[in-house]
Amino acid sequence: MSPALNAGDIVIALNRKPQVGRVVIARQNNREVIKRIKKLSHGKAYLVGDNSYESQDSRHFGPVPISAILGTVMIHLPTAVAPPKPRSPVARQLSMILGVLMLVMALLHLVRIDKLIPIIDRALPGDIAFAVVFICIVVAIEVFALPFLIGMKLSPLARAIGGILVILVPLIWTCVSIWTVGKGVPTGQLSSYIDTPSSWLLLAGNLLWLGVSCWLLWLANYDKTFKRLNKRA
Repeated sequence: MSPALNAGDIVIALNRKPQVGRVVIARQNNREVIKRIKKLSHGKAYLVGDNSYESQDSRHFGPVPISAILGTVMIHLPTAVAPPKPRSPVARQLSMILGVLMLVMALLHLVRIDKLIPIIDRALPGDIAFAVVFICIVVAIEVFALPFLIGMKLSPLARAIGGILVILVPLIWTCVSIWTVGKGVPTGQLSSYIDTPSSWLLLAGNLLWLGVSCWLLWLANYDKTFKRLNKRA
């Protein structure tokens, strides 16, 4: 069934009426097969694999009774794969450095979140509820960016999202730095531990962080992630 399904992928099938074009699980000769329905006729289903050159399907064992169809695949959970080979060994060291930075930021924001919320409330427009939502989103982004940075095995979709989160964090703090320029209030970037009012130095640091993050994606062959996604599309 490649490229739609690959070895190790997890699927969830439900009892649904078989339809042409849907991927189903069927019993054939005391074994279960996953194939796509090409046509339905006279109470039987003609099953084919997406990889027609290697698939063993109804072209070999004939159509199967509809009663042999156990379920229709409704949810597909791709298997996790290793990251693409980086363009340079520097990518791994740089990724770990950014991973440590991201972890420190997440811990700073999470441990003293009660102190951080009022700071964000003063720094950004909106009320206290907006500050709570903002901090929760930022912390979630910081945490979910970590698997990408530490090189965990991820599905192509999870890796694509992780790369976006890696650059989204410094982009957010760059925007906060710009918004608070000249206001004389702390940005809350380092929580309540270190007072960080907006300055050209802080802005430059965030822009450098953003630039290094984008460079990391290039070094890590991030574009190959989207090629993998296109193969599965």
